[in-house]
Amino acid sequence: MQLNKNKGITLIVLIITIIVMLILIGISVTIAINGNLIKATEDAMNIVEQKERREQILEILSIYQIKQKGNLLEYLTEKLEEGKLDEVTDNGDGTYTIGIDDYEMTIDSNDYLDDPTE
Repeated sequence: MQLNKNKGITLIVLIITIIVMLILIGISVTIAINGNLIKATEDAMNIVEQKERREQILEILSIYQIKQKGNLLEYLTEKLEEGKLDEVTDNGDGTYTIGIDDYEMTIDSNDYLDDPTE
């Protein structure tokens, strides 16, 4: 009678494989937490949000340029009252600071000519 010794070896290989996989998972989690992967992801999300705010402001300014609807400051104030902007500041030097959430953009009013008919 011959005993089949392969069953015992297969079980040992399975246990070793599971242990190696657990070690690799532990290393991966440690690298993800301590290796700044989470911080890099958060930074990337912040950059995307900032770009979205910038695009919102540029869209509002593009509409103004297309329509040439009166004075730029009046137009921006109107958008502020509509809730499309969170901040409009006349800097007194021909520039305006426009803000949405925590993003601010300073524009030169000379780049956005007022309608000469008004």
